[in-house]
Amino acid sequence: MFKLLCFGGLLLLFSAGRVLAESSERVVNGEFEDGFKGWRVTGDVHLQTNSPLVGRASAIIGPGAGSLTQRIETGSGNDFTVSALIQSESSHDWLFFLRFLDQQGQELMRVDSSSDMERSKEDSRKINHFMKAHPLTKWIEIVVSKTSADGVVLVDQVGLDMSDENAASLKPVCDLDQAMQPLWVGNKVVNESVLMLSKDGQPACGQLMFHPSRIISVRDYGLLTNYAEGVDYTVKGRALVRTASSHLTGVRDEDLLKGELKWNNIGGKQVMVTYEHEDTWEHPKPSFLGDGLPNTMRRLKAHAPLAVVAYGDSITHGVGESRLSHVAPFEPPWPELFVHRLGKIYQDEQIQLFNSAQSGATSKWGKQYAARMVAS
Repeated sequence: MFKLLCFGGLLLLFSAGRVLAESSERVVNGEFEDGFKGWRVTGDVHLQTNSPLVGRASAIIGPGAGSLTQRIETGSGNDFTVSALIQSESSHDWLFFLRFLDQQGQELMRVDSSSDMERSKEDSRKINHFMKAHPLTKWIEIVVSKTSADGVVLVDQVGLDMSDENAASLKPVCDLDQAMQPLWVGNKVVNESVLMLSKDGQPACGQLMFHPSRIISVRDYGLLTNYAEGVDYTVKGRALVRTASSHLTGVRDEDLLKGELKWNNIGGKQVMVTYEHEDTWEHPKPSFLGDGLPNTMRRLKAHAPLAVVAYGDSITHGVGESRLSHVAPFEPPWPELFVHRLGKIYQDEQIQLFNSAQSGATSKWGKQYAARMVAS
């Protein structure tokens, strides 16, 4: 299958606002308080209850070879954090690793403690690794393995914390075709997101992109509540101004976070404005790039299978989008909007998207995981 690779904001770190979805621990009995319930055990593995690392029990591998394995079914496209407390006594021949498996149980990629994960600087026994699963992942296997006959390895506090940011129930309640209409075409803007910000105790106001000739609607972020002109807001040039008695959503400047991440807590607090205008777009317009992608264009025009792989950081992953925040209108990340628009324009239902982007990614991460997350 032909692949089209989209890079998005690789060097930007957590650059969009976010309301975090509720987290969920996926590992069963990661503290070994219930013995080896939930784990597949091979070799020289038993419980240590005399001097456990934490709580009443820890797993101990050794002095012979052995392993602990747990397979976890995961959601699609979610970030997660895997953690463990591992203490090695007279043995360096052990490995903590994750296997990412597709729906047939075939290994897609592997991430391990020797080359990919970092130890805590405060406690070298602790491993805490944040990442995103391969986009084809059906299961993740957590494995602690020791291959030599020397020494022992103590294991405890194994966890995999993953919030379901892309649950199937989070269907968009907005029109995605309208959302993808170019701003520079026509004289109507649908659901422009506007933050009503109050500075120094003044009435909250927010600025539109164009001078409105007619306000059609002003609604809350979830598109449920309608606000009335003259009652909830007034219009002054390009600005909406909140009235003193208004129930319209607003944010005070003193409520913003401090420092460079001050805008990271505004997700879902904007209002959505639909209006007409008579302004002319006087800014640069994106140019058509299809001429530089002849193979892709041939497939689109022939309605042939096409795979789009998105690779980047938090913006491409979808941080700030309402679906990942579990906030109406549940709009998907931009790579999904892009593929949705391609399918509409070329009437091609055989376009598949694989979003390999990860929140907080850096260029070092991009190089380290490109072969595993994109080329595969």
